[in-house]
Amino acid sequence: MITVGVNKNINTKKRIDLNTKKILFTLQITPDFTKEVNEAYVKIIENLIENNADFLTKNNYEIIFKHHPRFNTYNCPNINTKYDFISFDNETSISDLLKSVSLHMTFYSTSAFDAATMAIPTIFVDMLEPFSPNDIFLKQYKYPCKDLTIKDYKDFRNILVSMDKKEIFSQCCDDVYLWSKEFYHDFNEVAFEDFLSNQIGAQKNVQSNLIKNDK
Repeated sequence: MITVGVNKNINTKKRIDLNTKKILFTLQITPDFTKEVNEAYVKIIENLIENNADFLTKNNYEIIFKHHPRFNTYNCPNINTKYDFISFDNETSISDLLKSVSLHMTFYSTSAFDAATMAIPTIFVDMLEPFSPNDIFLKQYKYPCKDLTIKDYKDFRNILVSMDKKEIFSQCCDDVYLWSKEFYHDFNEVAFEDFLSNQIGAQKNVQSNLIKNDK
């Protein structure tokens, strides 16, 4: 296997000195799932917010929901909220949204990788089997901050209380950033050029052999 890297800035860690209490929640409501599964997903989120609304309000948290690109209003249920600390932003890119927050939330979106490259911890919601982060993130990829997993509605509050402690928050930021380095490498121009040269050389050999066989 040849690693040529990825053409994105992953060396500059986003320096966060404290939790700004601004959270990006990347959603995964798409037509790919059944109506029943999507409705269960939405219900869990609505209950999660409802059960923690007083805490979120009193502590000045802000949650930005961003829908999956395949979400549509025709066959996907929407999230109904009535709180001022909730907003939706489906126009701004995830990378730009991440620049404005200090925490990321999801069930098992790969946006957790993007957040980690910016030293932003992800809080995983593990309350619906088809969307469980357990096998992929916790077991396979060994996400370092396993305590940031919601299995019950009260866990959300407990995690946020923990993240409000500067030492714990800073350690999580460092841990996820180091974890992300295991999956992303800087674009290696030399390796890419060698790869192309090898491919061109192999193609020329194939063409040369075909010409010899035709004679």
